[in-house]
Amino acid sequence: MRLKFNSKLKGLFLFSLIASMVISSVAFAEIQANTFSITPSGGIYFFDHRETISTSSEFGLSFGYNFSKYFEIEAAYNIVPSTSVTGSLIHLDGLIHLTSGNVVPYIAFGPGGIFLDKSTTHYNEFFVNAGPGINFFVNDTISLGFDARYIYTAKNTFSNFMLSAFIQFQLGNKNTSEPIAKAEPKPAPKPAPKPEPIAEVKPEPKPEPKPEPIAEVKPEPKPEPIVEVKPEPAPEPPAPVDSDHDGVIDSLDKCPNTPAGVKVDANGCWVLETIYFDSGKAIIRPIFNKELNEVANVLKANPTLKIETHGYTDNVGSKASNQKLSDRRALAIKKYLVKKGVKSDKIITKGLGIDTVMLSNENTEEKAKSRKVELVEVNKE
Repeated sequence: MRLKFNSKLKGLFLFSLIASMVISSVAFAEIQANTFSITPSGGIYFFDHRETISTSSEFGLSFGYNFSKYFEIEAAYNIVPSTSVTGSLIHLDGLIHLTSGNVVPYIAFGPGGIFLDKSTTHYNEFFVNAGPGINFFVNDTISLGFDARYIYTAKNTFSNFMLSAFIQFQLGNKNTSEPIAKAEPKPAPKPAPKPEPIAEVKPEPKPEPKPEPIAEVKPEPKPEPIVEVKPEPAPEPPAPVDSDHDGVIDSLDKCPNTPAGVKVDANGCWVLETIYFDSGKAIIRPIFNKELNEVANVLKANPTLKIETHGYTDNVGSKASNQKLSDRRALAIKKYLVKKGVKSDKIITKGLGIDTVMLSNENTEEKAKSRKVELVEVNKE
C-alpha cells in the first residue's frame, strides 16, 4: 500500500502543528475519570491494493466513556465516500492512555464491521483494528489530536489503513473545586485569673446496698434438629452434535454432510475461492496456488466429490476469441489439479466467455473481476 503526501496529508500535518502550538500556551488539563466524550473526526482511508479502490477521505463520530484516567471504551462510526465505492465502518474499541496530563499518547484496539456498496457489488465483513494516537488537551473540556489505525478484514484478509485528525469534547465529572482560603490566625487568648482556693468538702459515707436475691434461670429447651433436604441435581443438557465434523453444530449447519477437510463459513458451507487471471492470459498466478492445493487435497480425500470450473473473460476482443480464452482458463485449473493427483473425471470444465458475466466491464476494476474461473461443487454425498 503506497501513501502519497497529498493535500489531505498536508491538512493533517497542519492540524497537528496547530495543536502543539495551542498546548504550549494553555494551563494544565487532563483526562478525568467517570466522564463521557464526543469526538468528530476526519482524515484519509487507504484500501488494500487487491481491492482496486482508490484512496478516499473519511469522516467519523465516536462516543466514549472514561472509566479512569488510563482506560476508555469508545463506540465509533466512520463513512468512506470514495468515487468508486460508498463504505462505512462500525467498531467498539478499548483505549489505553499511556500517561496523564496535557499530552496523552494512547493505544486503541477492538473489533468491528465494514460495509462496502459498489455500483454492482455489495459485501459486509468483520474486522479487527489497532493503532496509536495522541490527544492534546486545550482545557478540561476540549482536546485536539490525531489517530492511526490498521484495519484487518477476517474473510478476505485485506489490510487497510486509516489516518484521522479529531477534536474531542469531554463531558461530566470535572475537577472544579475552589481553592481553600487561608484562615487568618486568631489572637492569643488573655491569661485567665487564678481561681480562689476551694475548701475541701468530704462526702458522707453511703450505706452499703443489700444484695438482690438471684432468681433461678431455667435453661430453654433445645430445638429439634432440622433435617437438610438436598435437591436432586438437574440433568446435564446433551452435548451439541456436529455430524460432518466441520466445526459447525448440526442446529446451525445449513450445509450438512460437508466434505471432510474443507474450509467452511459460519453456516457450515464449503468456501470455494475464485481464481483471477491477467488480461488475455490463461496462466494461473502463484498467489492462488495455496487455495488450489487445498481444493486438490479435498477432492483426493472425498472420492465421490466432483467440481466444475467455469471460465469467464472481460469484453476486450471478439466473442469467438473470448470463448476460446475462457475454455483455456477453465482447462488450466483442471490441469493444475490433475497434476496435484486429482483424477481427471472428477473435474468438468466449462468456458462461459463474456455472455454470462454480470458486471458491465465499463472500467478497469470490473474488467479485472470478469477475468476469472469459479469453482462450483457438483454433488455432496
